[in-house]
Amino acid sequence: MFAEEDRETTARETVQRKVLECLNRFYAIETGMWGDPVSCLMIRTIIKGRIEGRLYDVSSLATYLDLSLATVHRKLKRIEERGYVERRREGRSVRLWPTARVEEILDLNFDQMIETLRRLYKGG
Repeated sequence: MFAEEDRETTARETVQRKVLECLNRFYAIETGMWGDPVSCLMIRTIIKGRIEGRLYDVSSLATYLDLSLATVHRKLKRIEERGYVERRREGRSVRLWPTARVEEILDLNFDQMIETLRRLYKGG
């Protein structure tokens, strides 16, 4: 009985180790592309919103990410200056859009992300 529990624990720890390795690699890729973790989170969410057809304004982004409006404004100013996000007026709203530059950076790193996932699933 104990041997079976040990095998389950070992298998679980192996999977946890691989998942953590994958997350760390993605973190390194993402911060290499876009900078600090909060900026990465914001940019990733804005890209995801575009893909899903659910664009954010500043307030909805702050709410969705559970960040203060002041933090979102401060970080957004920096990522706009870097050319990663732009604001577009849509009726009375101003929506946040990923720029062509940020989409290009994501595309350039996409193969590396896929390879990271493959290594996780292959166990290597």
